[in-house]
Amino acid sequence: MPDSNASPEYRVLVNAVEVPPEMRVDILEIVVEQHVEGGDLFDITVNTLDSDALKLRWVDAEELSPGNKLEIQVGYRGTLTPILVGDLATFRDNAAR
Repeated sequence: MPDSNASPEYRVLVNAVEVPPEMRVDILEIVVEQHVEGGDLFDITVNTLDSDALKLRWVDAEELSPGNKLEIQVGYRGTLTPILVGDLATFRDNAAR
């Protein structure tokens, strides 16, 4: 029988609060770059198109406002480790392109 704790998990916290479940399901990709010299970087791709209502969402979300403290945790169910804590510097909306 497979180990139920063996599935990979992640958690994104903004200002020490986990993002709401409806935003979490719209997170498509998380990329973290850690460097020996210089600052670490992160890029989170979020689906901003509400295909049911045919409108954009999350573009004005308080959670994505520059200046918020963001923490990314990864690991396996029940054992998550913070890999990055930093400030959200910019939000780029690619849907308008």
